[in-house]
Amino acid sequence: MHLVKWLNDNQGFVMAMLTLIYVLTTVGIALLALRANRISQKNIETALRLERNRLRPYVVFNITTSAAHHVYATLKNIGLTAASNVCVKVTPRVEYVVGDNERRESALTSQKISFLAPADEVSDLLDATESFYQTYRSPVFQGDISYEDSTGFKYNEPFKIDLTYRASRTFIRERNVTDELRDLNEILASLTKYLSERRVN
Repeated sequence: MHLVKWLNDNQGFVMAMLTLIYVLTTVGIALLALRANRISQKNIETALRLERNRLRPYVVFNITTSAAHHVYATLKNIGLTAASNVCVKVTPRVEYVVGDNERRESALTSQKISFLAPADEVSDLLDATESFYQTYRSPVFQGDISYEDSTGFKYNEPFKIDLTYRASRTFIRERNVTDELRDLNEILASLTKYLSERRVN
């Protein structure tokens, strides 16, 4: 009974307090909505960034050895979209032998590649494995690859290829057609000589 009387006597004060609580609650809700909106905006930006990273081109430069004991420079796009204006800078220069002694820089590192489709790989034969590691006594290659996606967004990937462990392996050269023909020629020469000697006797 006293509470009802007090509320009736202080009706203006009670209304002011209720209005203040309402205003504070509204401001609180507005701030929470603004914060939720910012969080939502960040989530959208993160989702867009993740999707762009998922769909981006990803170009990798490597120096590999084949089963036939040859060394290749390779450039591969392992991403899901095409890369353009691919440029590889590497130290020391990756070179191959032309003729007897002339050395030229690999086309993969000396020229810009205008387009590299997804899952596309380009290779350049450098040398036979044994002579490659004689040329590059310290086979550590460092550099970076720069390229663009379809929207013009630029990427720059640094890399380091350390082939020291491969250089210390034992190389067993597989026989090829030339080796077999040389051996056959020696056998035929020996046989001819033997038959000639038999005829004389």
